[in-house]
Amino acid sequence: MKARFVLKSFGAALLALACLAPGSPAGAALIERLIFPVTTDPDITGATTNNFRHVVHLDDSVPHPGRLFVFFPGTGGPPGGYRRILQTAAEIGYHALGLAYVNDLSINFDICDGQPDPACEENARLEIIEGFDYSPHIAVNRANSIENRLIKLLQYLHQQYPGEGWNTFLDGEAIRWDLIAFAGHSQGGGHAALVGKIHSVHRVGMFSSTEPAAWTTEPSLTPSDRCFGFAHTLEDNYNGITFSWANLGVPGALTSVDAGAPPFAGSHRLKTTATPADGANFHGAVVTDPSTPLQPDGVTPLFRDVWIYMIGPAGDGPDPLPLIPSISGNDFKLEFPTMPGERFDIQTSPDLGVWTNAVSDLFAPTFSLEYVVPDALAAPRGFYRVQRK
Repeated sequence: MKARFVLKSFGAALLALACLAPGSPAGAALIERLIFPVTTDPDITGATTNNFRHVVHLDDSVPHPGRLFVFFPGTGGPPGGYRRILQTAAEIGYHALGLAYVNDLSINFDICDGQPDPACEENARLEIIEGFDYSPHIAVNRANSIENRLIKLLQYLHQQYPGEGWNTFLDGEAIRWDLIAFAGHSQGGGHAALVGKIHSVHRVGMFSSTEPAAWTTEPSLTPSDRCFGFAHTLEDNYNGITFSWANLGVPGALTSVDAGAPPFAGSHRLKTTATPADGANFHGAVVTDPSTPLQPDGVTPLFRDVWIYMIGPAGDGPDPLPLIPSISGNDFKLEFPTMPGERFDIQTSPDLGVWTNAVSDLFAPTFSLEYVVPDALAAPRGFYRVQRK
């Protein structure tokens, strides 16, 4: 836990410890690239239609602290159907990838439905992820595995765009799991959760997933407080999905996002009753482009801050934390830069002795926050500090 302080004394004296916050680079641009998997490795086979390309997003107007966001589509879904969450991840500082992988069959309905083996789901997922012969019900070789496709995509991006830092996420041929936030929808969310079980990763985001299979009750290398789930209450598998979160130890009670804001009292188990954009696809409403509802501007996803809460931050903000205090009339305003997804406590003390929280869990959805103390100059002398959580 890191803490940096600003002290503000009201009354006759004024004391502030602050420095200027760094600005963002000029010339904002969101880069999108669409890449056929076979372009990165000739041994990769499968669909080569325009829909089934890797989607790459990078925003060159924001800091890049060195974290990768990898999103797995649901069964039969192309990465291009999840551009909004990929764009959101890029906008908050991630290198972002929508990965095209072998997802033509459903784990729960095509592969393991009616199978008596309690390890069926785990073994099928492991074969898709690693490309080894874990399951008799599916055939995915190493070249077509999620791991190889991710490695080859990162190598290709580094080769083509060596100044963008894609090689940060590899150590030779090995994936730097600790630097990656994995998320996915439906089947893809289950893959993200299983990757988090067998590796220690930066974050796990499960959108309308996963199944409450035996593997969800087993120990995970990724701590449960890095795992988040989000589902619509009217989707068919809602009860099973939320039961799987309990199995995985995802923190918190089931909490609606509809009338609240991050950090949702600290809960990582989130639900919504919002009407899907297409009016019908409850299963896709939490993240798919055609179904996820938009804010009144018709552009911004309704759940943008929910997504940031689940997948962010892409890294720590500045350290030491630059703080800019100011007076406007009788009000005291404190501004400071953040990484979207960070949380802060604003604390106060009359004498620099005992500190109490004026605000707890102040959530940053953007690259800066401000905190205003109204009528501060009329209040007794006091001090304030900001503590990053």
